[in-house]
Amino acid sequence: MSIENWCNLPKSQIDNETIENAIKRLIQAHCNDVNAHLEDGQSLHSHKASEVIDHLAFSIVSDKIQQGAIKFYQVEDNLRVKYTPPLESMDGWNSYGVNLTLGGFSMYQANLQNVLYYAMTSGIVPLNWEKNFTFSFLCKIGDTTNCVAYALAGDVMYDSEDQGIGFKFMNNKVYTTHVSMINDVLTEFLTEINVQNKNSFNLYRVEFVAGQKIEFYVNDLLLATHTINFPSQYYCHGIIFCFNIKNVKVGYGAMYEVGQLYFAQDK
Repeated sequence: MSIENWCNLPKSQIDNETIENAIKRLIQAHCNDVNAHLEDGQSLHSHKASEVIDHLAFSIVSDKIQQGAIKFYQVEDNLRVKYTPPLESMDGWNSYGVNLTLGGFSMYQANLQNVLYYAMTSGIVPLNWEKNFTFSFLCKIGDTTNCVAYALAGDVMYDSEDQGIGFKFMNNKVYTTHVSMINDVLTEFLTEINVQNKNSFNLYRVEFVAGQKIEFYVNDLLLATHTINFPSQYYCHGIIFCFNIKNVKVGYGAMYEVGQLYFAQDK
């Protein structure tokens, strides 16, 4: 008489259900059990109790958050000094200069050469090149064939020691830029980036990690990283940000619109 080995049987000798189907049925029943893995030490219990719940990047979306559930002070801790700053210095108060608008400002560069318009701000706690910071703004700019425009954390006024990090608009192209004093010479480091629809409002953002890197984002996409020749605190004048536009030759100027300014720096 032959002896059957259980592991070689396709099914139980007293049930027509195959072993394979029985395994599938039991697994499915386990998956359907809403109380599975909830006991102490089991996976879901540990997941809920974990101090850090890790998910794929960008997997948390805003429609899963109840409106008003997150307070502004929970978005960033109190280790940073935050500004949504007003403008304290503006050059040009007419239709061909700087116009303050609700939530931002606009500039129009007239049909003149070597005319500089600018808007800048400083604060109780000045910019510090030895601390991490975030700088962001919405911006829309027109034809830049005849002009150069900067949007910077810091300040670059073309003829000073001031240093800055941000974006440059020139010849209808967009560049990431940082300007530093290198061996007592003001030196600019540029990277051309591809910004779609720059004539519409785009969200520009700089993440500065002191002494390590500068990351440049447009509409939350990382488009460039600079890792050398950072601005020196020795030459820091404390200006938080500066926006300026200057014609480089006679011709039609550009409309330059900026809003939703934001700056946050480590304490």
